[in-house]
Amino acid sequence: MGWTIVPRSLSNKKIEKGQLNSIWRRRQQTGFNGASVIVQEGGIAALSSEGIKESNKNIDYYMTNTALIKSTCNKIGFKSYGGTNAPYVWLKTPQKMKSWDFFDFLLKKASTICAPGIGFGSSCEDFFRLSGFAKKEDIKGALRCMQRAFL
Repeated sequence: MGWTIVPRSLSNKKIEKGQLNSIWRRRQQTGFNGASVIVQEGGIAALSSEGIKESNKNIDYYMTNTALIKSTCNKIGFKSYGGTNAPYVWLKTPQKMKSWDFFDFLLKKASTICAPGIGFGSSCEDFFRLSGFAKKEDIKGALRCMQRAFL
């Protein structure tokens, strides 16, 4: 479930103001029946005070994992980015290693996998991404393996 807002003032070189809003509205009205009842009920539950409380508990869990990833990787000596408002930590590959080469290195030396930066576009080639979306014990194990490989 989600919401899309298309301002009437939105335009570009090919589309006049208000036209994109009309096109989007027509698309929604003719080609989309909206969210099913069960999805709507799920959305209502998620936005209830109990749903928000449970969501925040999950967010806290994953962000604690992310903080652990970031602090451990900083101790190892990786230059890190992110991990503050999202459960992903971006790290610079060592010695300008290509991201797929680092993926292979990390897999062989630390039995750990990462997301090669190149998968996110050419400007991310010298980076890799780690995620806090896992069980805390699994993350701790992967970080121990990384520490043994790099320290």
